[in-house]
Amino acid sequence: MIITLLLTLCNIVLLCMMILTATVFMPYRGLAKNFPKDVQEALKSRLDEIDRQPKLPKIFGGILIVIMFLLFVVVFIIGGIDGMHNNYTYNKFLLRFLIIAFGTKTFDIIALDYFLLTKTNFFPFFP
Repeated sequence: MIITLLLTLCNIVLLCMMILTATVFMPYRGLAKNFPKDVQEALKSRLDEIDRQPKLPKIFGGILIVIMFLLFVVVFIIGGIDGMHNNYTYNKFLLRFLIIAFGTKTFDIIALDYFLLTKTNFFPFFP
């Protein structure tokens, strides 16, 4: 059970690093299409600034995102290998993978979506 919780923590850290990387290195103009028209107008100068940014940080950010995504997969592989060494049954494997996946998603909803987006001013600091 301790390994399952450690793997869940690894996924949570990877998720936070992916969001930070995407925010800092890869701002995306296309997300503003989902905003109301008045918000799009207010953000017009910041969106134009995104187009003028150099491409190298975006490429670096893309590489980091791919590496972190692969590490997400590695976390599940490590969980599977450890389960095989400990003779896990199907139900134990299922429980381990559900704890990892739902633990990460719960953190995403509570800490990131609720706290980071609604209670802090994290994203306005980044153009």
